[in-house]
Amino acid sequence: MDISFDVSLVKGVKVITILGKKVNYENLNEMEEEIFREVEGEERNFILDLSQVVQIDSFALGFIMNLYRRVMEKGGILVLVSAHPRVRAVLGMARVDEVIKVYETKKEALDGLSK
Repeated sequence: MDISFDVSLVKGVKVITILGKKVNYENLNEMEEEIFREVEGEERNFILDLSQVVQIDSFALGFIMNLYRRVMEKGGILVLVSAHPRVRAVLGMARVDEVIKVYETKKEALDGLSK
């Protein structure tokens, strides 16, 4: 299954929205570097919107943690939006949610970043 991503700027926060249901090694590998380049701009705070995603694998978890590290190195904040219970469960089992704040909606994430 193919996936893509969309980038928008909302209230000074770069929002990277994953467009696809499954994020895994096969499809993420193709666009991983493109997403990492989005972090190289002047924005410091980012939302990775996974709200359309229903399944992620260990490669996707590694990607999220690498993205988090890159954002932290530039003094920024990365938060996640994930409404699907399976994705939230995987994030919880891998303890990603103990390192990166996970919100239910993009609005909640934007409000959280503005505090």
